[in-house]
Amino acid sequence: FYAAMWTIMYGRYKKYVNETALVIYPVLFTFVITTYDKGTTILSEHLAGIGFVFLFLEYLRFYKTRELKTGSCILIAYSVLLSFGTIFIGVFGVAGVALGVGITEIVWCVQEKEKFGHWLVRMLKRYGRLIGIVLIPWVILIVYYYIIGNLEAAFYGAYTFNRTVYTEYNGGYGSSIMKTMLQGFVYIFELIISAFTFSNVNYALVVNIILIGLMFCYFIKLVRKGDIMPALTAFMLMGFASVRGIFSFHGTQAVAVLCLLASLFLGETVFVSFGEFKKANLRKHIAVGLLGVLFISCYISNMKTIKLPNYVSTYYGEEWIVETITDEDEWVWMNATCNAFLMNTNRVGLLNAGVTPWGWEAFGEETLERIEADPPRVAILNKDLNVWDMLITDYGAELIAYIEENYTQYEDSFVYIRNDYYDEAMTIIEGMQ
Repeated sequence: FYAAMWTIMYGRYKKYVNETALVIYPVLFTFVITTYDKGTTILSEHLAGIGFVFLFLEYLRFYKTRELKTGSCILIAYSVLLSFGTIFIGVFGVAGVALGVGITEIVWCVQEKEKFGHWLVRMLKRYGRLIGIVLIPWVILIVYYYIIGNLEAAFYGAYTFNRTVYTEYNGGYGSSIMKTMLQGFVYIFELIISAFTFSNVNYALVVNIILIGLMFCYFIKLVRKGDIMPALTAFMLMGFASVRGIFSFHGTQAVAVLCLLASLFLGETVFVSFGEFKKANLRKHIAVGLLGVLFISCYISNMKTIKLPNYVSTYYGEEWIVETITDEDEWVWMNATCNAFLMNTNRVGLLNAGVTPWGWEAFGEETLERIEADPPRVAILNKDLNVWDMLITDYGAELIAYIEENYTQYEDSFVYIRNDYYDEAMTIIEGMQ
């Protein structure tokens, strides 16, 4: 999917932005997401990042052509679906680009001394069509949810949960829209300030600061060229995309935008084109080489976690147990926050409401109902799980009681086997050892 999106990105925008930057971007992004915890884990933030990147590139295309054709409207609708459609707070990033477009249109109107009435009619025609196309997939989705009886649950999960339940556990985050909108800009400047706190310097921070620096270099470059509106739009998108942080698994969409902006600067200033780069002086080659080594080092070190297709486990621990007593297409009930466990067992973990107190408060009852209707053969439970100083033994007492009643713990491990499957599972384990 990523390869398809990056290919479309290159083919569509190579005439409007630096072609080399579009080649650098996917490489840089792939390296950077390995530098922070769970950077490759949360799918929704990755999809939102793709949406934001397309939105900004589409804005740059619009800025240079001043055209908004049907193809652009369709791609914008798709980008909004990827961003806001996968993470509720994606609405802020979409709003940032929309605000940039609106200000750009006003600036053009003033510069060309267009009559307000004529300008307003033109805007209604242009953006009325865009809004109509953007709304089509949402109307289809709402109708679909209504037909299957899931509309209320969808609204609860997307809006009510984020504005009521989740805010109780994270200091009120999400309860104030304005405070949430501004939080991303706070994160950006906190990163800059942290660069001067030398006691906290580490590999990840160095990577972070370099990327933030490249982003601001791109802003400065745009302003010097007189392209103030693209600089402002990029800054608003970056800030609004960062409302959940930047270099964290909930901030991967912001990392996608940041890597794009850094790539645009590198492509337009450092590389220009690969042919031009070959002619550059030795100092530029050394600087780029050192940057390359810095960004690629963490990626290389993480390659060892990838399991090959012919991988055979020689470890007789919890991961081996789960892999042995379940089928490849079988899911396990996951109540522990260990992504490496699922990666190493090559299994899917579902119904993991119990891994957070807010998840269990909102969806615990529904989870138990679904488990009772279709109980998996294996459950993973970490009774020492501690989330923000909240113990699963406190907030998930009902969850633990259910598992202990219906599942049998395998020795002193996180693995719990359904009671009616336990004897068969033990026979399989003994036969494999």
